[in-house]
Amino acid sequence: MKRQIWCLARLAFAVSALPLLTIDATAQIAVSANDNKAVLVNGANVVPDNPAADTVSIIDLGSAPPKVIGEVKAPASVVGPPQSVAVSRDESYALVTGAFKVDPADPKKAVPDNKLSVIDLKAKPPTVVATLEAGLGAAGVSNQLRWHTGSGRQSQ
Repeated sequence: MKRQIWCLARLAFAVSALPLLTIDATAQIAVSANDNKAVLVNGANVVPDNPAADTVSIIDLGSAPPKVIGEVKAPASVVGPPQSVAVSRDESYALVTGAFKVDPADPKKAVPDNKLSVIDLKAKPPTVVATLEAGLGAAGVSNQLRWHTGSGRQSQ
């Protein structure tokens, strides 16, 4: 009797685990925001002399090894939460925040910035199609777009 219950339990586990084996990986790209104005020196964040422009790299994860398929100049920042980049579900665009910039009055300091770049990932090569203004120091972004319709319901 115990053997029969054990076999049924194993079968139930195998059947319940089966859907997990059929899940496809949907993300085939990665988007990396590269902040060139922040360098750690002895544990302190400093602005280097004449920093290069910030960039955003688009990386193809579907190839082995992964390869950079494009790079655009766009404000970026390592300061703040890791959600400074969001990619649309269909991988057609990315949103990238630039929370800090080099202080024009003192090039050795970084000050809050308000830039949000919209990058067309389907363009060949990828292109910044809009630069918007967010709040100063905005560092978090999401691809969860919601708006209100005339009926008062939220759509996505």
